[in-house]
Amino acid sequence: MSPSGTGHGTAPQRGGPDTAFRESGYYTRARESQLICSFSKIPFAALNVMRFDFSAMRIDSFSFGSIRIDGHTYHHDVVIDRGRVRERRKGPSKRHRESFGHTPLSAEEEIPWGCRRQVIGTGAADALPVMEAVRDEARRRHAELVTVPTEQAIDLLAGDAKDTNAILHVTC
Repeated sequence: MSPSGTGHGTAPQRGGPDTAFRESGYYTRARESQLICSFSKIPFAALNVMRFDFSAMRIDSFSFGSIRIDGHTYHHDVVIDRGRVRERRKGPSKRHRESFGHTPLSAEEEIPWGCRRQVIGTGAADALPVMEAVRDEARRRHAELVTVPTEQAIDLLAGDAKDTNAILHVTC
């Protein structure tokens, strides 16, 4: 049995972002400086990119052309899919640009539909067009589709992000 009495290695130091995971008992200390997740044998440093509590994601700031999420600044549109952030790949929508005067959000993009609510931040000036096919797909999937300027979208995500994915346009 470990000094902490949990049977899962030595007691972790208090504080820091990893405390909750460490206190869960799902780790062992392989070496002094390396934590191993005991249920998967993956080094804890590799697990650090995985999110166990999706509601813990924090949007630190937003201004025209950039958004800061969990301490990382993005200078492009982002997709938030179950707490993970990635770049929006708008290539499939570019063929509709001339019709809208701006690259719209189309159903041909990789939209993260695995949610009950999809929040679309339409930019600082509410200029991102959302094609009707996206609205139709949301209805087909019984997902609530919320399209608001990005600043309001951030407020929605800060309030209640449970079972919510988002696409945030960071410019116009």
